[in-house]
Amino acid sequence: MATHTERRATIGTVSEGTLRSEDLIQAFTAECDALGIAWNPVLLECGLSEAIETLTELLEEAAPPYCYFGTLEGDGACFGFWLDHEALEEAQRVGFELDDGRIVTDDGHIIEISDHGNVEIWKIECGESVASAV
Repeated sequence: MATHTERRATIGTVSEGTLRSEDLIQAFTAECDALGIAWNPVLLECGLSEAIETLTELLEEAAPPYCYFGTLEGDGACFGFWLDHEALEEAQRVGFELDDGRIVTDDGHIIEISDHGNVEIWKIECGESVASAV
């Protein structure tokens, strides 16, 4: 399981414009380091493909609620943390809608989607914003 000690993952690009394995590994390990995610350097001796897969899994675990780590839809060379629109739609379908239009989810979050499509996700227990996308 990922351990977070530095900062929370934010929606946006981690690597773009390349599918070169060495570039992806450099960007993914730098992001793991920035997020305080422990990864074993021995991983880099396992082969490039396996290293990328393992680092991707670690970063996916660090994705904010209703987000994923991977490629941006429509751009297979742009890796980062992105809103999971299917998960948001499911939360809207099964969640409880408040009078102001915000959605209370069954996993302890409040989701607000503005009329412009901006998204803000909070943890109910502390009122802390865990993801935001404009």
